[in-house]
Amino acid sequence: MSRMTLLMAKIKNKPKPRIIRVPKECAGEYIACKSWRCKKIVAHSKDPAKAYETARRTGVKEPVLMFVPDPNMVYVY
Repeated sequence: MSRMTLLMAKIKNKPKPRIIRVPKECAGEYIACKSWRCKKIVAHSKDPAKAYETARRTGVKEPVLMFVPDPNMVYVY
């Protein structure tokens, strides 16, 4: 394979960014999702440990936590 073919294969397999719409009541809080690929918020709290534990109680094995300072802005994680 040529170098260009390998480069194009890497570009095609690159994951697409995920956009999560965060409700206004989550501003300044940590949100928990099922995974990096999931857009659904399963828990939120100002305390990251509480958001994590709430997500675990809902059945998520390894929740992903993100902090949302302002829901009107776009953040890349």
